[in-house]
Amino acid sequence: MTPSPAAKTPAPGKPTPEATAAAKDGQTTTGMRAGMVGLGATGVLAAGLVGTLATRRILQQRRRRRGRRIPMPSGQAALTEIALRSADAGEELTMLDRALRTAAAALAEDGRQLPVLAAVQLGTEGVRLHLDVPAPAVAPFTTDPSQSTVWWCPANSGELLPPQESREVDPPYPGLIALGEDDQGAIVLVDLEHTGALHLTGRLRGEVLRTLALTLALSPLAEQLDIAVAGEDTAPGLAMLDSDRVTPYPDLADAVQVLQAHHAEQQQALDGLGDGAGGAPDLSVAEMGGLWPLVVVADLDSCPAPEGTLDVLWDVLEQQPRSAVAVVTSSTAVPEAAGAAWSVDTDLPYVTVPGTAINVALSVCSDAEYASILDVALTADAPGDVPAPAQEPAAAAESVGSQPPSPVAHAETGAPSAREAAEPVSKPGLMAAFADLEDEGTDDEEDPSTPPADPEPLPTASPSPGTPVLPSLTSPTLRVSSRIPAPAGPEEATPARDAAVPLPEQPTGAGAADSPDRPLVQVLGTVDLLGAHGTVKSNRRTLALEMTAWLVLHPGANHHQLDEVLAPGGIVTRDTRNTRLGDVRRWLGADAQGNKHLPHVSTQPDKLYRLAGVDCDWDRFQQLAHSGRTTDGQAGEQLLRQALELVHGRPFSGIPSRRYAWAESLAQEMISAIVDAADDLAERYLARGDARNALWAATRGLDVAREMECLWRHKFRALSLLGEEAALESSVRQLDELLLELGSSMDEETEQVLRLL
Repeated sequence: MTPSPAAKTPAPGKPTPEATAAAKDGQTTTGMRAGMVGLGATGVLAAGLVGTLATRRILQQRRRRRGRRIPMPSGQAALTEIALRSADAGEELTMLDRALRTAAAALAEDGRQLPVLAAVQLGTEGVRLHLDVPAPAVAPFTTDPSQSTVWWCPANSGELLPPQESREVDPPYPGLIALGEDDQGAIVLVDLEHTGALHLTGRLRGEVLRTLALTLALSPLAEQLDIAVAGEDTAPGLAMLDSDRVTPYPDLADAVQVLQAHHAEQQQALDGLGDGAGGAPDLSVAEMGGLWPLVVVADLDSCPAPEGTLDVLWDVLEQQPRSAVAVVTSSTAVPEAAGAAWSVDTDLPYVTVPGTAINVALSVCSDAEYASILDVALTADAPGDVPAPAQEPAAAAESVGSQPPSPVAHAETGAPSAREAAEPVSKPGLMAAFADLEDEGTDDEEDPSTPPADPEPLPTASPSPGTPVLPSLTSPTLRVSSRIPAPAGPEEATPARDAAVPLPEQPTGAGAADSPDRPLVQVLGTVDLLGAHGTVKSNRRTLALEMTAWLVLHPGANHHQLDEVLAPGGIVTRDTRNTRLGDVRRWLGADAQGNKHLPHVSTQPDKLYRLAGVDCDWDRFQQLAHSGRTTDGQAGEQLLRQALELVHGRPFSGIPSRRYAWAESLAQEMISAIVDAADDLAERYLARGDARNALWAATRGLDVAREMECLWRHKFRALSLLGEEAALESSVRQLDELLLELGSSMDEETEQVLRLL
């Protein structure tokens, strides 16, 4: 699998002559041979999975007991998650979602209908909408007068609604689904509500059907979407991803019956409304927020279907006015009754989206990849926790500067994970193991006489799409349906944040060194490198920093593992690897004795890469936390405090999109360890009546994991002891709002604490 992140999508221009020649009105099957794009091109699917994992792991952390860990995938599933994270188009999808909601709000204000979308092209530079009929553009989109069916919005548009405001607008196109990539590498999406019926033929029809079903089930572009999966072999196990969104049915007749009921319900809501263009309901005169789509997914070859069922299915789709229903099917041949369906031959390398000149290579994940994706999602939904990984006894706090290798296991080495050490999680065996990683060999070293070539600059650092965005603490505003024009209501006032409560000054110590004599890699917050003895070019810093962080956390690496960091699933040449290693070596520099902090691999007895004389805040944290946990009295408290002073936010914050795909398992381990240390320290402080220091410890932990109620309870107790009633009330409101966003209820223990206070 070759990851292919969302590519640059230029502003609208004239289509290529080749694409123009390929586009034909009314065309249903086009192209030559469908390409096996694989997981690398499935940026939308990856974004949906990453978002789902973030939410589920927050809930797992909430259930986790102190000293335990949440289960994480291993083997093939772990590698699949890394591959998907390296293709995650979450940043681009977030921009698309905000742009569409912004346009929907503007259309509603003007009393205009939503335009019908023929296709969407999405890339790092922006989003291009292809309309079914010409229409004047609204903010944040613009259009070229000569191409009034194409709307363009750059990624850096300043006209997008703020995130909080955009969330109060219903998703205008919940039926958008990603098909694959165009010839420029941009993600291509179509609106199933407009397409109506999509039918797949060809040898890859089953794999493409399951890929589309996965994409729909995990779609972040729809708040409400119903998927009816007909037949046991169509998309087995899909309902386990989201039982609220996906419902399995044993045969096609049951699914069609549900489709009929959904259509009839929406027809009642649309009864009496005027028709818009093409017989579509006039969305400008009715409340359409409740008209969410229902999509039937079925493999007609394997799904039982009584005689006449297909006729009923196509008949529902052709009724006017159209309701929010769609069908995605597959079979060896196109059914005779499916005359209006868009038929796609998956054996063709490209297919052309009807009504456009866009050629798209379909995204396809294999059966093994499909099963592995389900395994990853199910592991993140496991209700229990697992033992923490074994840790070597920590060195004395005084010698914290001299670090042993990090004890954390990582997926790519095949080392046993915490999940493997635990009791097995009860779930179906969905996958076969990946082939073992290539045998380690002797690495080639860079040629010092060859000057490194300047690579293209990497994306600037931005919040990782995989990082869960916890809800803001503002009161909800009036909800606006983006599927109709409706004036936005005034925003309510934002509730006051916690009243300022003075916290104790943080003492300096082993955990508070800001200018270390040795280089220090920071990952407990924003990733950074302090105290480097050399320099690095600004356009090489991003990747050099990631490689440095990986090396300090994975001592003894071979060149195969380094290549996976540089380009997960891709091909890295010897020159590229050596150039990147040279960047790290020059940046870290050498110690006072002239010893390089990244020794040449040829000088290592085992011919493996490892840093020398470089510290990591995570290693320091583990030593201090372990010593503090096993030490009684104020000496133990001081060690735990020094550990928490190393923490400056959620681990691996501020990383670029699609980088650090390897870091998720480590990040979850770090979050668990930080929360446990903060929980332990706050409890100790409260036991001896030190409310102010208890508040400091609880707040430090909440800065990393706001979902942890054990820390909120410590905060509530501390604020009560301090007599800070206003801050206590504000904190309770914040927790209530957080739980509402997470769909969780308050722990009984928390309710009991509040009753006592």
